[in-house]
Amino acid sequence: LLPLIARAGIAASGLAAPEGTRGTWRATWAYTLLLTLATAFTPIVWPIALVLGLALLVVRRGDITAYGLRFLAALGTPLLVLAPWSLTLLPFGFFKEAGLEFGADSATATDLLGASPGGPGTVDGLLLIGIVLAA
Repeated sequence: LLPLIARAGIAASGLAAPEGTRGTWRATWAYTLLLTLATAFTPIVWPIALVLGLALLVVRRGDITAYGLRFLAALGTPLLVLAPWSLTLLPFGFFKEAGLEFGADSATATDLLGASPGGPGTVDGLLLIGIVLAA
């Protein structure tokens, strides 16, 4: 999803357009939709988009009115759509990464023998030993 977000962000910012033209609203809303979808699953994407958007406003400060409105639309929509549910569920989950927390243990010899890499959410190493023996 990140390559699509990057492509839509470049189109919305007008960086790929000829000199003197700005990004379209259609590209801005495509970027907004993709950013909202990515933020729903990985909230750390939104602060990264905020920093990149502020950098774009510095670059395009000559046309701050047009780009400021696009900036507010692109970064305000994910907050309006996701914040009512997300902030009541996990208020500080906004600053966490996606996935499970890492455990303190690493893969043991039986895990490696059973083709289990260890870590959170994996099965016991001896459970997969039948697959290794069949091979």
